Amino acid sequence: MPDGGLTGQRRAARWACALVSVATAVAFTRPVFEEIHNWGIQDWDQHLFHHAVARASVVEYGQFPLWNPYNWSGVPLFASPESRILTPTFPLHLAFGELVGLKLEILLYLLFGMLGAQWLLREFEVGWVASLLGSCVFAFNSWYAVHITVGHSWALNVAYLPWVVLCFRRAQADGIQLIPLAALLALCFLGGGVYLLVIALLLLGLLAAFGVLIAGESPRRHAAVLLSAAALALLLGAVKFLPAAELMLRYPRLTPVEGGYTLSELVNALVDRAQALGPALAKRSEDFNGSPVHEGLYVGVLPLLLFAIGALSGGRRTAVLVATTLVLLWVSLGTQVEPSAWAWLHALPVFDNLRLPQRFGIGAVLLVAVVAGMGLDAVRAFLARRTGAPGLARGAAVCIALFVLADLFAVSSRVFEDAFPIPPRESRRSQAFEQHLGRKGYSAPGPVRRIRSTLSDLYGSFLANHGSTWGYEIVPAATSAIPVGDAAYRGELFLADGSGSASFRSWSPNRLDVALHPLANDRLVVNQNFDPGWRVVGGRGPVEDWHGLLSVRVAPQDAGITLRYLPRSFLVGAGISATSSLVLAALAWRARGRGPASADRTAAGA
Repeated sequence: MPDGGLTGQRRAARWACALVSVATAVAFTRPVFEEIHNWGIQDWDQHLFHHAVARASVVEYGQFPLWNPYNWSGVPLFASPESRILTPTFPLHLAFGELVGLKLEILLYLLFGMLGAQWLLREFEVGWVASLLGSCVFAFNSWYAVHITVGHSWALNVAYLPWVVLCFRRAQADGIQLIPLAALLALCFLGGGVYLLVIALLLLGLLAAFGVLIAGESPRRHAAVLLSAAALALLLGAVKFLPAAELMLRYPRLTPVEGGYTLSELVNALVDRAQALGPALAKRSEDFNGSPVHEGLYVGVLPLLLFAIGALSGGRRTAVLVATTLVLLWVSLGTQVEPSAWAWLHALPVFDNLRLPQRFGIGAVLLVAVVAGMGLDAVRAFLARRTGAPGLARGAAVCIALFVLADLFAVSSRVFEDAFPIPPRESRRSQAFEQHLGRKGYSAPGPVRRIRSTLSDLYGSFLANHGSTWGYEIVPAATSAIPVGDAAYRGELFLADGSGSASFRSWSPNRLDVALHPLANDRLVVNQNFDPGWRVVGGRGPVEDWHGLLSVRVAPQDAGITLRYLPRSFLVGAGISATSSLVLAALAWRARGRGPASADRTAAGA
């Protein structure tokens, strides 16, 4: 902690900042909760759907959510990069349902990110008022509001970003800080998607590089921290890293090298107050680039001025932050400028899976928030010197911070008004699971239907107990199941040659228990995509690919068979993660009460 032994005054200031953060976060997300049971627009359909399937696997079937039979003819659920089953807040979905659980997460992650930004600014010895200003610039800029409004649940992970930088700084002096740093990096991936993990690693790499080049810091120390943290994160997150890597190697998702802000779009993202989807579309439709969403970064003019003041007054302390900010903004320009930093990065593994380099701008905004806080402190100090009235200077700093908060609040909170405008839709639930073609998206009542609509109806289909052979899936797997109504549809279970019959004794996402009555040697076919993670319980015969579907050879003497989805990559990854977690927890426990040097040796021994 930056304050070691807190005085009563400092402790009061700290609690005041925390209370202000809670109050403003609740008020900021108020539009999300106004109609608590309303559904969301755009990508919310598939993200509500993914969380609902995971919840049903646990609550209704008592299974770990490994397989999703409801999407794209059946695809891995846990191995999907966007799955969020191991995020710390997933129990909210189990307790309150996927819709309310996600809305609660929007508030909690926003608050966690605010507090992280405050602690990071205090690490830079910024005053309490300035740290509050910086945390508001980071949390209330329009990046979070826009991405959450259009249903990007992976954007919740942005809350980890200031904590990652904080632990990275502390790990330079105290090796035991590698453990929380690695855990945070792992959570960036466990929380859904790779964007925030890649952004965090790029941010740390740039801070380390400029720390060496500008501030003369130890390259060996930075390299050791980065490599150790990355290795530990891989071990802690192996339970998902291994299945996800296996899936993406089987179905590579390669994106073209394109996109990025134009210079005018970057200026609009940073300072144009029209950030809500409807007003932004009406004012500058070109910023949407043919999609129903623009990329926002709104911080406003005054924080940028404070950033400039902090940059000019901070010397080497801020030069590293400013240089990193500029490079991240350069990346966000994508291929709109030459030379293109994005083109270089996109040639690397993992980066070649990503699109929309504008999203890397959030790393720059975090550093703008930190340097702007330093700028506010510089303004306060200048006023105190010139007026000889420290109290007046503090009052001026409070007024500046409140003005920035009010502006950010007025601009970005309004974005949330478009997030959940769709009243709950009726879905009659079928008694038995069936594969259907997939339903078209739906819209909110009223104008701007292009913005206030969804891309699919996966969520409604799931509530009806229908799988979708077509929908939205980021992993480019084939879809092979035959939907109800197709002339070739033979049921969800059949014998390929028709010599006898087969029926489900019990059905669940990860486990299929089948009663068999074959009259001759035949092939049992399940109307779901083949995946090598499926196996026959008891080991009798392999699960085979039959025209893209699951199948098992059967004989007349077979009265039943049970199929189970349990990929080896998950088992191996779970073992690695469990072992690593226990070892690191033991090391952290041993390091309690020891000084940084001793903790350094403990972490090095890991």
